[in-house]
Parts: sequence; structure tokens; C-alpha cells
Amino acid sequence: MNMFNNIKLWFCSESLASKKLGLSIIRIGIGLVFVRFGFEKLMAGPEMWHTLGCMAQYVGISFWPTMWGFLAGCAEFFGGIMLV
Repeated sequence: MNMFNNIKLWFCSESLASKKLGLSIIRIGIGLVFVRFGFEKLMAGPEMWHTLGCMAQYVGISFWPTMWGFLAGCAEFFGGIMLV
């Protein structure tokens, strides 16, 4: 029973170390998800980049869809690396 109380105290503590650990775990998890899906977008090739870039027309960008799709994949991939 004592072991469970210690675990409960550690998980429920409001110490600075616990907050930093929690934020680090979240940051690493989100970063790895970004890296995974960004890598898939980059490796899919120009067809996928064009499809992604065509989605930018909904915010008023309708020129060079392939370039914008490629840049979106790069932003997701390299942004995820920076988060990790």
C-alpha cells in the first residue's frame, strides 16, 4: 500500500520538476507525430504536394500549389524535429 501512495504523491505533486517532466513528454510526443506525418508528406512526391497546396486556395493562395504543399510538408517535418 505504501508503494501506491508514493506513486500517487509523485503523479499528483505540483512540483516544478513534475511540471517540466509532463511538458517534456507532451512536447516529445507531439513532435514525433509531426515528424512521422511530415516525413510521409515529403516522401509521397509531387502529386501529394500538389494536393496539399491546392488546399491553400481556401485561404486565398491559389498559385504554385506544388511549392506550397512541399513547404507545408517541410514545415511539419522540420518543425517536429525542432519540438523533439
